[in-house]
Amino acid sequence: MSERREHAAELLNRLSKLNKNEQVKILCSGSVDSLIISAGVSMRLLSKQISFSINSVPLITKELIENASKKDDSLFLCIDSPSEKFTALQESLQKETTFFFDHQGSLDAIRAIAENSTPHDALLQKVHFLLLPADEQSEEIQSFRKMLSACCKMSLFSIGFGALMGDPHMMQSLQRSYAEYSSKAERAVAWLEDNMHTKLTVHSEQYIIVNTKDKIPTYTTPALGSYLSKRKNKHVLMLTRSTPQICSISLHVHDKEEQEINELMARMMQTYESAKHSKKNEQGLHWIPTSNEESFIDHAKHILEKMSVEDHVD
Repeated sequence: MSERREHAAELLNRLSKLNKNEQVKILCSGSVDSLIISAGVSMRLLSKQISFSINSVPLITKELIENASKKDDSLFLCIDSPSEKFTALQESLQKETTFFFDHQGSLDAIRAIAENSTPHDALLQKVHFLLLPADEQSEEIQSFRKMLSACCKMSLFSIGFGALMGDPHMMQSLQRSYAEYSSKAERAVAWLEDNMHTKLTVHSEQYIIVNTKDKIPTYTTPALGSYLSKRKNKHVLMLTRSTPQICSISLHVHDKEEQEINELMARMMQTYESAKHSKKNEQGLHWIPTSNEESFIDHAKHILEKMSVEDHVD
């Protein structure tokens, strides 16, 4: 049995021993998989009439865990996707009553819970089916997962969780949210097509920089940047205003791993002359004051050109 499966089995064992007088707290990151595992655990707790609370956040931090985990909790669950900071959190905050789950660990845990469910746990089985490989999912399940993904991108975690728990009103809200996301994503693509050759875009043989200003929602930027990078086979740097004062920045390279892209982005931000003004927002995107947009674009052009030369040499 792998370490992850042992971890999942241990969680299942802890859940089976809980009684009605105990308290469970769940903290999960704002991703589809995190919501799914949280819903699966919550369904099991509901069936045993055990009190629990759940909080979904865009990005889990050490401070959030420290504030959320209390001594009087019978069980504290921290559910997150894999990243460099995940191991550090696990090592610094591991407690006897705390479980951390990355993506694969979440899959193992919900499968273990689903396999031990009764034939009447229809909702739990549906959650289990959401974790199947895409080619094994029914059309209904694939559609549901797309709606959940859009909901998470819009940070509407409570709607996604409610839909997973079978609330009909939340399901209707999920469908409306997905329609809104799809409409705004389509308008974002149309805006991009109309502005590909305006002063808001910078083109070179190796990269494209797009400053959308306040013309598209921030949550459509990742999909838009990925779409453009794949279509043009270039590095794409996207700037989008989250507020009149804050500009979010993201880098997209379709043929590189996420960790490598993150390293390129970190390098760009670290060498920016106004790095003291740059930060990460709660979605994990870098941001700068909108007043620094033009100076950052000039800096980004230099860095992207240097990266392109290095890639060519390699």
